[in-house]
Amino acid sequence: MDENISRREFIRVIEVGGVTVTLAGCLDMQLDDLETEPTDTTMQEQQDPKADRHGPMKTGLFEVTIDEVEVPGWQTVTIPSISVEQGEYREGNEAKHEKKMWGQVTFDDLEMERGVRPGDTELYDWVKDIQAGKADEGRKEIAVKVNNEEGEMQLQWEFTEAWIREYSPPELDASADGDMATESVTIAFDEMIRTEG
Repeated sequence: MDENISRREFIRVIEVGGVTVTLAGCLDMQLDDLETEPTDTTMQEQQDPKADRHGPMKTGLFEVTIDEVEVPGWQTVTIPSISVEQGEYREGNEAKHEKKMWGQVTFDDLEMERGVRPGDTELYDWVKDIQAGKADEGRKEIAVKVNNEEGEMQLQWEFTEAWIREYSPPELDASADGDMATESVTIAFDEMIRTEG
């Protein structure tokens, strides 16, 4: 068969990435072109053409690094809320001139929970360093990154000079059927910085 395929001479069924495709009416297409694998992006768009790449981010696509080393296995991460105290002041002598104003800004703690793995003592060792008063080992830099479907970082929260304020080991329950053993930490920090990818 001629390598150049005319529009009416060729109909072919091929399988590309698990999807069966019927090709017909291909004008001046090379046979080698038919065997080319589509890119991941092309396949995702074909399989889910309504995927919204600019919509809200998904909560399950995140990663945590501690001192720039990725720490896996996190089930939940609760980013701290920010609260601003409210005060009042009066203009003049009349009560009707009272105005509200903002005061001190406070942050909640960072809350994280992950599955316990045999031999992984990273969080427990961190708590022991704090308990022993080791200033250098007790404070760490934490980054929580939210990624898109392609694994690219879209949003990041950094927590500087962070330390574990509370460590909770697994809660064991003989009646629980297949529940995962988890450990959780409450983390205090000096500053929270939000950046976008």
